[in-house]
This record gives sequence, structure tokens and C-alpha cells, in this order.
Amino acid sequence: MRKVTIVGAGMAGMSAALRLLERGFHVTLLEQDAFMGGMLRACEFDDEDLDGGDKYHEHSYHMLMNWYVNTWDIIDELGVRDKFSPSYAFYFLRRGETHERRMLNVGSPWDLLRNITSGAAPIPDLFIFMYSMIDLLSTPMKKDSFLDNYSVNGFMHSRPYSTERATELQQKVWETVWAIPSYDASAKGYKNFLKYGNFAPVPQIWLFNENKYDALIRPFELKLQSFGDKFEFIPLVQVNDLVLDDKGRVESIVYSKMATSPSINPQGWHHRPPHDSEITNEPPLRIDGDLIMAVTPGALSRMVKDELFNRDPRLGDVRKLDSVPMASVELHFKPGTRLKVPKDVCVLMDAKYEMTFLDYSQHWPNQNSTFLYVTCSDCESLMSVPPERRAQVVSKKSGGKSPGALVLDLSRPTTAIEYLIAELHNTLAFDPDDIDLVRTRIQTNTGEDLFANSTGSEAFRPTTETKIPNLFIAGTYVQNYADVATIEGAVTSGLMAAEAVRSRSGVMPPVEVKTAGYHHESVFAMLKILWAPYAYGAKAWSMMNDAFGTPDGNCFDPWMKALRNAKRVSR
Repeated sequence: MRKVTIVGAGMAGMSAALRLLERGFHVTLLEQDAFMGGMLRACEFDDEDLDGGDKYHEHSYHMLMNWYVNTWDIIDELGVRDKFSPSYAFYFLRRGETHERRMLNVGSPWDLLRNITSGAAPIPDLFIFMYSMIDLLSTPMKKDSFLDNYSVNGFMHSRPYSTERATELQQKVWETVWAIPSYDASAKGYKNFLKYGNFAPVPQIWLFNENKYDALIRPFELKLQSFGDKFEFIPLVQVNDLVLDDKGRVESIVYSKMATSPSINPQGWHHRPPHDSEITNEPPLRIDGDLIMAVTPGALSRMVKDELFNRDPRLGDVRKLDSVPMASVELHFKPGTRLKVPKDVCVLMDAKYEMTFLDYSQHWPNQNSTFLYVTCSDCESLMSVPPERRAQVVSKKSGGKSPGALVLDLSRPTTAIEYLIAELHNTLAFDPDDIDLVRTRIQTNTGEDLFANSTGSEAFRPTTETKIPNLFIAGTYVQNYADVATIEGAVTSGLMAAEAVRSRSGVMPPVEVKTAGYHHESVFAMLKILWAPYAYGAKAWSMMNDAFGTPDGNCFDPWMKALRNAKRVSR
């Protein structure tokens, strides 16, 4: 029986495992945590006494797009498409405002007029925001390598029709989805995302309608386990090194057996191994067959040294890839407390830390109070303080100490969660005394920093196959059609690795790896030419808004007001 070992039980590793199991391979899946899911995780904490859906803690809310063709294929095979609900809008909330501004199906030509009059920004700046997407999409594909060295912000500022408010809106939308500032983000990555999204823009996104474990991870686990003794899952295994034989193949892996899941270590932001007493160094694990490394860029780069680098120096380029930390707050309110907030994703336009939130209680069943999931895409400064502080109580489950009520003082914040909730409170009206201090907590991507499509990164991204004959790589940072760090990118890279393993073995049938549809850039080039006069007219309108001191309004308002007053006087 052909064998393959996969390191990393995120969506990339799980997708590769599924396709190889279907083709008769024996799959051993290793994972440093005690659970599957990776960055899509929804897991329990050993020291908590919660029941039901509340016992699963998630790493950020996730959005799926229509063009995630490989992801939807697996979702359909698992029979869980009904676990997702469509969402058509982004809301933009500003401090001191009582009305809501929203954009529907961004990228949809049928919603263009409705979006430019939505109030998310002044009309001319919203038109420029939309036009800049057409401009970017019209760039010939042969220039994509050039675009990779151009940031989204740089692209916007290079356009003579652009305005600061249109550029700010691009930054907010980008950071909502990818947690990287637009002044660092590759314009090529943004173009690819828009290209596929524009082909099928309605609904804008799909959201989980229950916790991710019950909706997707658990059905995926059951599917893998249905292959019986062909599948073996070994949790709490942290791979530290790869050992090559005389022929340059991976002969064995050096690993440590973990006592707890390092990705949910509450003591710090980045990966900090538990105390030495909690780590058991094990004898090397022999690799019979092929090896797929479906781990983060940081985890892979730590293994690229000495002989591995000499066999394939390009693997050393993985160190040049950027990853970013991310924080999220599970903000629960006391039973019966309901906040009046939109059902869709909300962007806080004036908040620090690039914050957005989604009200899970309007999507998940059996929620008797508001439950906001707040994400923070720019959290580096908060890494200077502890994530949170809690009172310690005796756990009914383990008998040891477990986190009790959250210590929360918004008037004098000293922890990351206090700073974030205080910033949210500046825009959203709620009584801090209504916060459920037991269930509310902060999550960080400890040891799993999010791959960032920063400028110039494409040249350093690895391919699926390496010069090590039996070593393959999967993950969002591996070159794939989706390009940006998305669930689709993870799944696609896993399928690519599975196909590479399969093709070397000669087993049939091939693993199908789909590519989403898109419109040719000539379509957008024509629109760019036709709408160019309107874009420059919008720029003039925006400049008049600034000149008349109405940057957030309409320069014609004072004239209309004066005209109405003149009519009253003439009467």
C-alpha cells in the first residue's frame, strides 16, 4: 500500500488527505494541536466548563466567496452546504453617527448606482473607488509580475483621478478580508481576488450559520475517519526537523510530543513552547513514502537548514515571506441583552487597530443574547501588553484552576482585550456592565501568523514540488491560482500536493484542481476608457467638496440651501 505522511491538519492538509485516501493511499496526518482545522479551527479549551456551541472557540469569523470552486466541491461532498448563509452587504460605522452606511455586493455592476449613493463615502469618492477596481482589472496579465511589486496603496496614489477618501476605502475593504495594510499589500494579489470575485459577485460572501466545528470540521473529520485503518491522525506532534538519506529523500522527521495545543497558548501572542516538563522529545519518525508539509511559512522555514537547504536552496526563500499577527474578541453579552446592530460584517471606519465585527447571534441558532465576533487586523502595538487577565477559579472538569471572570476596566485599559473593547465602545453604544465576563475572551493566532501577500512576495513563494524527491508543500503561501491567503488557496494547494503525489505513483484517477472563471481584462479595458471622463469629473467634484469645506458631504448643498433661502425672501 502506498503511504504518505502529511504534517498539518488545516484545510490544506485535510484536503490533501481526503483526495489521497480516495485513491487508496494510507495517510498519516500529524498535527501540533489536539484538534483539526488549523486557522479555520473551532476548538474546546481544556480548562473550561462550557456546554453546547459556546464551548467551541474560533479563530476569527470566516467568509467564503462564490468563486471558491474547490472549497465548495468538498463542502458539497460532505453534504454541509446548508451550513452557510448568503450575505450581501458590508456596513461602515463611524463615531457619533446613528445611521448606517452600507455597500451591497461590492464589484457587482448591477449594484453600482446603489453603492455610489450608499453614503459609505461621498458620491464622487465612491465612484472613484469603483472605477479604480476596473482600472486594476484592465491591467494586462503580462504585467502581473510588475503589479506584484506595486502596493494597493501605491497603485491608488499613482492614478491621477484618485482621491484620499477613495484610497482609504480601498484600505478598509482590504484589511477587512486579509488583515494586511494596503500600503504593504501586493496589487497583483488584490487584482486576482477582484478578478474572480467580479465573475460571480452575488451574493457578496457566505457566512457560517453555526459554529465551524459542527458545520464543517466535524463532518470533515468523520469523512477522513470513514476510511478506517487507512487513515491515522496523530495530534500534539510538533515537527522540528527533517532528516534526509544519502539519496536526498526525507528519511525521517524529528518531532516533540506536546502536552497542550501550542496554538491556543493563552500566555502570549506568538508561539511559546510550554515548559520543558510538558515536552517529550521522541525518537525520529520514519517516513515511508512521500511527505507533504502543510504548515505555516514560519514553521517550514525553521526546518530549512544545512542539507535541506543545500539540496533545494529555493526553500530558503520562504524566510522572506511575511506573516502577520491577528487578534479577535469573542464578545458575549449577558442573557437577554440585545444590541441593535446590522446582521452583516461591520467595518469601524474611525477605530484604531483596523477593527471589524460580525454578530454571530443573528446567524447561529439558539442565541438568547448578542454575541459579537470582533477582529483586529492591525494588532502589533497591542503585543506590548498581555492579551487579557482573568480571575482564577477551580475547574469542575479538571479539578485544577481554570479561567474565571474576565478582569475588565475600560476606563484604564492595561490588556489588549480592554483596549479593543474600549475602541469598539467609542463607535458602538452598549453598557459595559452588560458584557458576560465569563464567556468573553480574546483569541490570537499564536504561532500561526497569517501569510501576507506583501509586495514582491511572489518571487519567494514556493511551488508544490521541491528538489527533495518525496517532499511536497501545501498552504496558502504556495503558488496557486487563488493567490491571496484564503480558504480556497489552502484547499487548492492541498489538492495540488495530492495530485503531485498521485502522479508520481501512477495511481488513477487524477486529482481535479479547478480554477475559477473570470472576465478577460479587455472587458474592463473598454469600461475604463468609456468611464474615464466620469472618473476625472468625480475627481473635480471631490476637490470642490474639499474647497467648500464639505469633504464628507456635497459641495452643492450650500448652493441649494442659498437658492431655497432666496426663494423664501422673494416671496
